[in-house]
Parts: sequence; structure tokens; C-alpha cells
Amino acid sequence: MLTTPTFSEVADEFFNGYKLRLPDPAVFADYAIDHLKRLVGSKMLVDFNEAAVIKYQNDRLDEGTAPKTINEEVGFLLRILVEPGDIIRARLRKRKMLKLKVRKTIGKAYSDEEKGRMLQEARMARSPHIYFALTLALNAGMRDAEIKTLTWAQINFAKKFLAVGRSKTEGGEAAPSR
Repeated sequence: MLTTPTFSEVADEFFNGYKLRLPDPAVFADYAIDHLKRLVGSKMLVDFNEAAVIKYQNDRLDEGTAPKTINEEVGFLLRILVEPGDIIRARLRKRKMLKLKVRKTIGKAYSDEEKGRMLQEARMARSPHIYFALTLALNAGMRDAEIKTLTWAQINFAKKFLAVGRSKTEGGEAAPSR
């Protein structure tokens, strides 16, 4: 007897192949697919249509997720669905409902005065690590995760440089480690 697989079953199979072909970007794929499975994992593949995708988008928006992230997740959803996903993609694109609008502006840089106030507050924090972490963030442009995972091996005192480990590129993809 043939049974229609659930989205979770097909998503797991998709992800196993995906991480074999693209191991570095598989971190975001794992994150995206986990959210997809959480919200639509029990659905049968035959139950997917434009309304299901729009409901997914709305559910993720209700959770406070950024539109760019939701767009990426929907991209995975439609790739996992294969041919039905192509049809849904075309129909949503025609209705201009495939992608959520993303913010076009880039974050504002802190003024020297704002940086000074933050550093002053950080010096008074209970943890001495706050000041050093903020100094790295402001002067080296390091992200939170990059600072938290920093190791002594990444610091070259003789040449006076710090090598950032796994980072993100401008496009939001993980860059290869150096």
C-alpha cells in the first residue's frame, strides 16, 4: 500500500542530500527546514497550495521573524516540494505574493558620541568582559557569535592581527573558515 509522505519525511531526505552537496551553507538550511517542519511538517505533500504558503508566511511574521528569513524559508519549502513547488511559485509570483517586502535601508552607524556612551556604560558593567566584547564589536566589526567563539589561535600578537573565524558575507551566507 502506498502512502503519501509528510512534508517532514521529504524535508529530511532533501536536507540529507543538500548537506552532502553544500556542507557550509547547510547551517542555514538546517535552521530553515526546522522551522518549516515545526509549522507544516505533518502536512501531506498533496495538501500544499498557495494558501498554505501564505499561511506559513503569516505564521512566521506573527512570530516576529524577518521577511528576508521567511523568503529564504519559503524558497526551501518550494524546492522541497519540487514540481508542485514550481507551480505554487509561479502562481504566487503572478499574484505578487511570493516574496515579502524586505527592508531596503542598511543599519545606521553609531556616532562617536553614541559609541563613547556605550563604552562608558560597558566599563561600569558587573562583567569585565562586556567592555572588551563591545570594543571588538565597535572597532573590528565583529558579530556577537564571532566574539563569543573567539579563540587564542585566532590572535597573532607578533603580527598584530586577529583572524575572524566563521563569518557571514554581505549576502548573509557563511563564508569559508580561514
